[in-house]
This record gives sequence, C-alpha cells and structure tokens, in this order.
Amino acid sequence: MAGRVEGKVAIVVGAGQTPGATIGNGRATAILLAREGASVAVADRDLASAGETVAMIAEEGGAASAFEADATSEASLAEAGRGGRSRATAGSTSSTTTWGRAWGRATPRRWR
Repeated sequence: MAGRVEGKVAIVVGAGQTPGATIGNGRATAILLAREGASVAVADRDLASAGETVAMIAEEGGAASAFEADATSEASLAEAGRGGRSRATAGSTSSTTTWGRAWGRATPRRWR
C-alpha cells in the first residue's frame, strides 16, 4: 500500500533521536510517513537531531525539513504552526496521536 499519504504534509513532533540503541518512535514515524509519500516537517527540541532524521529521509529519496520546536511550549508550537495546515500530525514526545485538525490547535497540555 505504498503512497498512502502521497502529496500530504505531515508534522512529526519529537522526530529527532535521543541517544540510545534504538531508532525512536518519532524518527521511525517520520521515516515511514516519508516512505508513504508525505513531505515531512521534522520537529524536535534538538535541531541537529531533527536534521539527522531529515538526512535519513533524503537518503531514501523523501522530502523533509527540520525545525526546532518544543511541544511543552505554547510559543514554540505557535511558531512551528505558522505556514498553514498539516494533513497528518504525529507526536512522539509522550504519546503518538494523529489529529485531523489544524496544527495551531495543538496545545502543550496535550504533551504533558
């Protein structure tokens, strides 16, 4: 079922990687969405880690961009949400959720 999100934009919060032996849920989600055709906005508190995820996606021919965002900060979420709506949003900072609403409606309370 390749291409399930072809032409969509997905924002994945927590898509960097905390050092460790595993790939992490956020990074894995971002890579999978890109494999399925989405352009992925890779968000993480650690911009360098988000950039590593973007590089992994690019190596597979996917489209992604990295930006710094802290899901516990309302100002950070507001800044990250500028530029329109996403069609899929996944958060892996404390739980994985998909919302069918505007990114700007996500609140830091949801991540605590």
